[in-house]
Amino acid sequence: SEPLVGHWRRRHDIAGRGMPAHITLLFPFRSPDAIARVELETLTKLAAQTPRHRFALVAVDEFSDAIFLRPYPDHWFRNLTQRLFEAFPDCPPYGGAYSDSVPHLTVAETSGAEAHASLRLAIDAAIAPALPVACEATALSLFIRDDGQWTLAQRFPFA
Repeated sequence: SEPLVGHWRRRHDIAGRGMPAHITLLFPFRSPDAIARVELETLTKLAAQTPRHRFALVAVDEFSDAIFLRPYPDHWFRNLTQRLFEAFPDCPPYGGAYSDSVPHLTVAETSGAEAHASLRLAIDAAIAPALPVACEATALSLFIRDDGQWTLAQRFPFA
């Protein structure tokens, strides 16, 4: 998916700060200094109990402040997010701001209705014709942020 969305993400999302294309499962998580061996062991075990998942990025969609690609089917992502939240109940998805954690791959973050509408049209024209894109989720990745830069801390392979 990076070849399809990388250009847009580098210009309009956090890709320029070290974050590759991804589907967020649990954010925010704990600060780097609060992640201990027990958290890493929990993530290792959870990932090892989770089968890999084939899915497709099927449509361009939007929130009021972002344009994203929608994965299908999405129940696997929803289930894994719920399992992560159950393992880390002090880390609700998006801080508990939303009643539903919608699985998505962010292509662009936006501000302002006019810029959002214009960018949505451009992304639709560039990306929608290439969809669907077949993908496979193979690992859970833990990223940490330091001074605005994201770094891969550890990958936890799925079964």
